[in-house]
Amino acid sequence: MMPEVSLMAVLVIVFIADFFTAPRVADVLAGADFKAPRAWFGPLVCVLMLAHTLLNLAPVESAVTFGGMYYTTPSIGIIKSILAFGTLIVLIQSREWMRRPDTFFKEGEFYMLTPATLLGMNMMALDDTDRGCSIVPWWRSTSTATTQPRQVPSSSSPPPSRAA
Repeated sequence: MMPEVSLMAVLVIVFIADFFTAPRVADVLAGADFKAPRAWFGPLVCVLMLAHTLLNLAPVESAVTFGGMYYTTPSIGIIKSILAFGTLIVLIQSREWMRRPDTFFKEGEFYMLTPATLLGMNMMALDDTDRGCSIVPWWRSTSTATTQPRQVPSSSSPPPSRAA
């Protein structure tokens, strides 16, 4: 649960920093000179994500909380670490793109959506149901049920009847 908690802390800090320091839309539309209004914002998000990634590297033990709604295993911890590291690389590589004149005013949105997407990927890594979209379906145990491929009827044959 620590990866989700630290990621939520990153999101809250980034939201507050963006909310109180973002250039006003009216100033941007009026053509005011905002070449580098917040040169510190991108590095702040990268440092926060680096801290989150380092926290993720700590080994986790298997645990189940909230009546089985949340569980974690060492393999899920590794997946979350890989995802966090990949997100950190994306944030570092996007710095030049965020400096362009047509994208610099979108940096708050970009730096909020990217960690939020990581949070969604962390939640998908936890999914152990057949109706969900687990990132690693091959790690799930299939000892209790077998999976059969879906049969798609051809258009010329009648649908199969359900015999009891």
